[in-house]
Amino acid sequence: VLQNISDTVVAVTTLNGSHCLDLNGARETDPDWLTAQRNSELTIIEGWISKYYDDLRKQ
Repeated sequence: VLQNISDTVVAVTTLNGSHCLDLNGARETDPDWLTAQRNSELTIIEGWISKYYDDLRKQ
C-alpha cells in the first residue's frame, strides 16, 4: 500500500530501511526515523482499537 485507502487505512512508507524492518523488535541502536515510524503505527492501531470499543459501547 503506497497511498492512503481511507482515513483509517493509511500507508506508512519510508525511504529508509528495508521492507518490514519496522516489524522487528526495537533496539537501542534503532535510528530515530524507525522509532518514529513504529510510534506512528502504534497510534494508528490504537485508533482502530478505540473506535472498535466506542462502536461496541454504542450497540
